[in-house]
Amino acid sequence: MHPLEARVALKAMEAAVRGEPLSFTPADDPRPTEESQDTSAQRDNSASNLLDKTRLDAALAEYAADKSHRRKELARRIAQRALSLPCKQSSAVAAISDWCKQELESGKRPSSVWTEASSVIALLKCVPGWHEFSVPKVGELKQLKGAGKARRDAKAPMPVSVLYKVLRELPGHLPRDGGYWHAAFLLCALYGLRPREILQAGPESLQSQADVFGNEQLVFRVGLNGAKNASSERDLPVPAELKSLFDLALSRSSCNSETARTRVERLNRFVSAAQGSTEAKHTLYSVRHLFADIARACGYSDTEFGPLMGHKSMSGITSVYGGAGSLDNERSILDSVRTKLFPAGFSSFLPAELSAQAAAPKI
Repeated sequence: MHPLEARVALKAMEAAVRGEPLSFTPADDPRPTEESQDTSAQRDNSASNLLDKTRLDAALAEYAADKSHRRKELARRIAQRALSLPCKQSSAVAAISDWCKQELESGKRPSSVWTEASSVIALLKCVPGWHEFSVPKVGELKQLKGAGKARRDAKAPMPVSVLYKVLRELPGHLPRDGGYWHAAFLLCALYGLRPREILQAGPESLQSQADVFGNEQLVFRVGLNGAKNASSERDLPVPAELKSLFDLALSRSSCNSETARTRVERLNRFVSAAQGSTEAKHTLYSVRHLFADIARACGYSDTEFGPLMGHKSMSGITSVYGGAGSLDNERSILDSVRTKLFPAGFSSFLPAELSAQAAAPKI
């Protein structure tokens, strides 16, 4: 029961006990009066509830605490485009709704529109007093319902036969001494990495650490130079036979000064060219989906290999306890996937630089 209704009911019962006739005054009416509605409207327009640049910057700093730089910039950019500051909540809802309609009318996919809109909505929830901020998906925005939900069939995995073809043909489409592109692509297949995770990393991401038993282990520290979110920051085991592959892939950072986004786009072009004239082109992300399918085929559940891919763990607060573990579970999953994906071994798919090293006689 609402506190105002409870107060009216209590007064009525006390009056009945005293034998007084029931009376109901406007002052006791729990329903909002015209005056109170005006007060609410004034409060919505008050300076304390208006969003200005200072409050937006403060909210952006809070929002970005556990988000990637790319996500932060997306939210900031959409906020600048859609909002006219200063504004109140109702104006912000209308502005973002109008922006979504314009984007949809321009032909942009609903999933892309909602990805961008949801970033600024999450940002505005960080504004004090705006924690319940939302944009109703009604009318022209009905097509956004379900647009932000991940679907297993949203991106088809790259077939194993296509993966083999790309690995064989890729060297012919790479620049001279560009074997690091080949190495990065192969590691995406072996680890299910997000393309950006390997293409923005440098040699410092490969580190040796001791587990709780004192055993030294080589790990690839994903997200050391920026991660999509907190779950994306993880340590992946690097067996001795893959160290040279990581060394080659990570040497790219000293060969050019391209941004991570440019690197992803460039490698995607190489991969597309290596597929030939096929109608259905698969991207780097298709390789990540292939890894998930192979892991399932090996008998692992999504909750078992999900954290390895940088997805949020289901274990809750317990997952943040402790320090460096042995990574035995991760090794087991990665070994199973590697064996299933390359039953005859992957030495024939290595970059030319590493194949030459493997073939050289040992002295």
